[in-house]
Amino acid sequence: MSEKEVATSFFNAIYNEKDIDKALALSSSDFKKELEKYHTASNVARRLFNMSFESVSLHTSAQKKQILDNYNIQVTMTIQFNGKRNGNNYKDYKKIRLIRDNNQWLVDKLMEY
Repeated sequence: MSEKEVATSFFNAIYNEKDIDKALALSSSDFKKELEKYHTASNVARRLFNMSFESVSLHTSAQKKQILDNYNIQVTMTIQFNGKRNGNNYKDYKKIRLIRDNNQWLVDKLMEY
């Protein structure tokens, strides 16, 4: 999957599918440890990302690819969330870093916005 597909799939697993295991599979080992502290997708959404939605659509933008060397590539990406909560529409943004590990993109870190 491309880095955009991984980012979208990761947040779709958290917010729409409520599937923490799928999100963990798309995470680096360090970020996986952070997510596991929260035990469920809804806790990750509420506590780590500080956002709760009943349903959400996702859009990726603002990529910055950084090639550190032949084996280490990272991408910083902004994700736009358009979601519903209690009948109201909300928009929010999160910035994440993805890394390339064994030819697979993985979510590695929640960045400061």
